[in-house]
Amino acid sequence: MNAELFRDIKIKKLPNSLVEIEGEIPFSEIAGFRSEALKTVSERLTIDGFRKGHIPEQVVVSRVGEITILEEAAELALRKIYPELLEHFKIDAVGRPEVSITKLADKNPLGFKIKTAVIPEITLPDYKKISREEMGKKDEPITVENKEVDDVVTEILSRRKPETESLDQPATTAILTDEIAKSLGDFKDAEEFKTKLGENIHKEKEARAIDKKRVALAERMIHEAGIIELPDVIVSNELQKMFAQLKGDLANAGLVYEDYLKHIKKTEDDLKKDWRKAAEEKGKMQLILNAIADKEKIIVAEDEIKHEVEHLMSHYKDADPLSARIYIETVFQPESISKQFLETKKFSIFWKTLDLKQLKSTDNFY
Repeated sequence: MNAELFRDIKIKKLPNSLVEIEGEIPFSEIAGFRSEALKTVSERLTIDGFRKGHIPEQVVVSRVGEITILEEAAELALRKIYPELLEHFKIDAVGRPEVSITKLADKNPLGFKIKTAVIPEITLPDYKKISREEMGKKDEPITVENKEVDDVVTEILSRRKPETESLDQPATTAILTDEIAKSLGDFKDAEEFKTKLGENIHKEKEARAIDKKRVALAERMIHEAGIIELPDVIVSNELQKMFAQLKGDLANAGLVYEDYLKHIKKTEDDLKKDWRKAAEEKGKMQLILNAIADKEKIIVAEDEIKHEVEHLMSHYKDADPLSARIYIETVFQPESISKQFLETKKFSIFWKTLDLKQLKSTDNFY
């Protein structure tokens, strides 16, 4: 489309990271879509004596009216022009736009108004400095008490309670024998099992300590980036991912999502309200990661995208391969290829850079 045609287009910034695009396009742009519009309308009609999509033009027009053809052509024209508008005015849109036709008449310009959410502009904080400071904070000594190991052993043994034992009766005191330890895995005796258990508890505590630092890091990044408003579509996408994760975890555990909701005595809407704040924080961190990825030129190769699709398919055997790829590429919009896997890649690379052994100077991020 000729840039001259954008001359009378007006761009208006709205609250909550929304942009309104308003203007007119020449009738000639709509006229070019009349044949396609006629075919589309024809395929929706059922008229005795004619096959769908093969109804003569005069019959279609007499049945639905010329205005219906014009409306369809206008929608097709706007669908084509919309991405050109975004590119011309450098609008970083996200989600599906809200399109309304304000003026439509034969041989006249098409008046339209488009409202779309946009990625908020952010100023990247000094993420290298923040990462060094937050991840460089001294760790508290990690210890594992004998009681912690014994408590886990007791829990494991309680799960092995004979089926004949009533749930109302107190559990029979059990002892971790060498035989029981061997039945739980590749352990030569009870002592080795408890040693390995203690090591695992220690590793879990280490992981939690790192996660705590990462949470503090993310909170500080979000605060210093000064992101206040988020489009609802970004928050909704984050909520969708959180629900997908929950449903996947429940399915892997052999549990039914609806039964889980009944058990916790909440509806899906209740969870959405409970999780909204967390979804907003995730969305803000996603924006920061996107900006870091652009600045650090982090990209994802096609074979890695394919691998991620295959990984998803391995968990959902009945999923359609095309749908799986679309999910990987679009679960976090705005319409940029491989956003979901790029998110994972960025997290992986970003957290890897936080290894203090690699942060040798204030000038090195990697």
